[in-house]
Amino acid sequence: MDRHTWTEGYSLLEMCLVLAVVSLFSLLALPGHEFREADYHAFPYGYLLVQSQAIASGERKVYDDPLYDLPVCTFNGEGNVPMPKTLQLGERGRTIIIELGGGRLVFR
Repeated sequence: MDRHTWTEGYSLLEMCLVLAVVSLFSLLALPGHEFREADYHAFPYGYLLVQSQAIASGERKVYDDPLYDLPVCTFNGEGNVPMPKTLQLGERGRTIIIELGGGRLVFR
């Protein structure tokens, strides 16, 4: 019985090896990008935590920005914000707007 060999194309192992080498070189060639907008993405979690603590305790709470140690806003016992505010975060000039009353966040 004759055994037919396939001599056209590449084997799966060769293709995986080539893809691994190409992906490694592409990772090395890309410039390192430091993610500096972490505060833009992390802000809502701390904000909502302090707001929920104010609602649960029924007491006035102040949310301080952990990066700059500045008070961002104050919540009353119902979780409402007495004064609206606009924050500029990140290098791209992204803004977070804190609305008056319920303290909703608007991201732009």
